[in-house]
Amino acid sequence: MIQVKKEIVYPAVPSRFADEKWREIISFIRDQGHAPFDHRRGAPYADFEHSIGRPRALDFLIGQMERCGLLGVFGC
Repeated sequence: MIQVKKEIVYPAVPSRFADEKWREIISFIRDQGHAPFDHRRGAPYADFEHSIGRPRALDFLIGQMERCGLLGVFGC
């Protein structure tokens, strides 16, 4: 059997996704054996994008994305 390396996954998801869909995506990543980076909890909109502005918030999140082992793109 092939052993799959477990990774931290950054889920790139359109902001229009409701919380229910977000939970499904996080669960899917966990079901694959990976650890999801939940940036909605770690960098909530009100504290980041709304407070410090979109450019600075995106710079921060891109840095977090680069540290993750995988990028999962959902909702395209």
